[in-house]
Amino acid sequence: MQWFVDNYASKISKDEVRLLDVGSYDVNGSYRHLFDESKYHYTGLDMEEGPNVDIALKNPYDWDAIESDSFDIVISGQAFEHIEFFWKTMEEMTRVLKKDGLLCLIAPNGFREHRYPVDCYRFFSDGMSALARYVGIETLHAHTNCAPSTNDTAWYSKVNADSILIARKTFDGPPKHPDFKNYECVPANQETLRSGLIPYQRKNGTILLRKIITSTELIETVKWSAPVYTINGKNVLGLGAFKNHFGIWFFNGVFLKDAHNLLENAQEGKTKAMRQMKFTSIDNIDKNIVLQYVKEAIDNQKAGKEIKPDRSKKETVIPPELQTALDKNKELHTSFNGLSPSKQREYCEHIATAKRDATKLSRLEKITPMILQGAGLHDKYKNC
Repeated sequence: MQWFVDNYASKISKDEVRLLDVGSYDVNGSYRHLFDESKYHYTGLDMEEGPNVDIALKNPYDWDAIESDSFDIVISGQAFEHIEFFWKTMEEMTRVLKKDGLLCLIAPNGFREHRYPVDCYRFFSDGMSALARYVGIETLHAHTNCAPSTNDTAWYSKVNADSILIARKTFDGPPKHPDFKNYECVPANQETLRSGLIPYQRKNGTILLRKIITSTELIETVKWSAPVYTINGKNVLGLGAFKNHFGIWFFNGVFLKDAHNLLENAQEGKTKAMRQMKFTSIDNIDKNIVLQYVKEAIDNQKAGKEIKPDRSKKETVIPPELQTALDKNKELHTSFNGLSPSKQREYCEHIATAKRDATKLSRLEKITPMILQGAGLHDKYKNC
């Protein structure tokens, strides 16, 4: 829920944000403290009176006492598994939510049975997307057992994972159900809806790869906020998890035989030496084959096979679209000049490589706040 507050709720610019917490009874804590800023007006709702409950419903499915379109945010955490007809609760949560309001739902994907007073369901990302679709609201984010980084171990669990839905209501009034007579199941793109968060399965994948790598004579270090493995002080390979994959990068992978066609050039025509071995699931990893590649990379480094990087200074060519924006915005111009030459080139190439003018302008719009923050184009991946 803190992630929702930081990434969504905090961005609401209203002076007064009315919030409803469904299932707010304080059993082992509550979410009230997350909304202690003066702009939030927190209301707790549950089936019975008690700590942290402002509204106690006589009937869990009768919300007539609450006006439609009356809250800017509606949240619920660890309650839906205990609601026999949770889809009816979802309808009411949508009804009382204002147009453009945000809904955040957290429910267990794992956990053993815990009746309070009943325990009926478990949820997956597709189920969360289906709930949003059922009431006609727009899914902004959905995930199961994911984390911003594989280092965020508190987010992950082998057996006690959660699923989360963040959605926006784009209309006034009651829910808008699908036309079920003509309904077609179109699976949501889970990669997109995860918003860059890394699934537990990929964390397990990096753990397995690390186990393979550390079984050799390589020395584990940390460079660029990621594990890098060296021999005799020379970088041999690195390990990381990213938005859509995890894997190993070989600093001088160009010399590997690649008998199994597992290696990719991350930037064809630009990257000379480095090659990547990408995976999307732990099930794709053949431990023996990966170990062969790692040992070959070690032998190559010992033999002195490496392409030394070109240290000559490269000229930064600013594309016209970016130059126009810099000329019009003094603050943006100052921030851009404060970036390192490599970060400047990354932004310039990002704009210049777009084929359509509309894409160039779209990319420019997205990178402007990043430049103003002094961030590089790929900084967010460096902590993965």
